[in-house]
Parts: sequence; structure tokens; C-alpha cells
Amino acid sequence: MHDLLIITDLKHLLAVDTKTQDTLDIVLADLPKYFDFFLPWAGMEKTQFQSENPADVKAAERMGRLYDSGLSKKSNSKKIIYSNGVKKNVESITPYITSGYSVAIFKRNHPLSNFPLISLGDMPKDGGNLILSTDEKIR
Repeated sequence: MHDLLIITDLKHLLAVDTKTQDTLDIVLADLPKYFDFFLPWAGMEKTQFQSENPADVKAAERMGRLYDSGLSKKSNSKKIIYSNGVKKNVESITPYITSGYSVAIFKRNHPLSNFPLISLGDMPKDGGNLILSTDEKIR
């Protein structure tokens, strides 16, 4: 929990977050511009964004181009996996550098079969009969 010390003369506002030692010194009329300083009072932590390492971004871009140019099934290039000194020609290489295809699973709005829909899922609705005592759990 954050404690804020706030001092104002009704023209200026000075606030200190005692947990982070962040300070706010503003003209009171500008208070709406700085609402994020007070988010901890509402139980929301402030987020600090870190810029991405340029080397990581460049490596990810290169891996994407490599996959698109030769590893994906769409590519006509020869695909070879080397494992323990053995060369294996494969039709497609997965993102995990194994032989096989990349599979995408999409959400469905209706079941694949004619089975009835499950409406309660794993909701306990047994009147408490499946609650075990400590002795029953041990057995």
C-alpha cells in the first residue's frame, strides 16, 4: 500500500509517494494531467516501461525472415535438420527446429461433435459430499 503525503495552498500541490519516493510538484489547476501519480490510491500500480534491447529486436526480425525464407512449408527451398551429426531432409521445420508442421489452434464458437454442451464445467454441485477430511485425504 502506498502512502502519499500531500501539501497544498490551493494554488500549488506537492505530493510524495512514501513507497517509491516519487514526487509531484504542480500548479493545482494541472492536477488532472497527473492522475497516474495517484493510481496507487485506487489499488493500481504504476507501470514502468522498459525499452527493448535493439539487439533482441534485430535478432527476432532476422529469425522471422529466416523462417519465412526457408523454414516454412510455403518456401520451396530444401529443408535440412542436423541432429547429432545426422543430416535429415524434411518437408517442413517447426519453430522448435523439429520436423513437422506449425499448427495454429483457433477458438470455436460451437462444438465439433453432437455431444450436449457443458454448462457447469467443473463447478462443485454435489452438496458438499466430495469434501474430504484430513484422514480421508491421507488414505
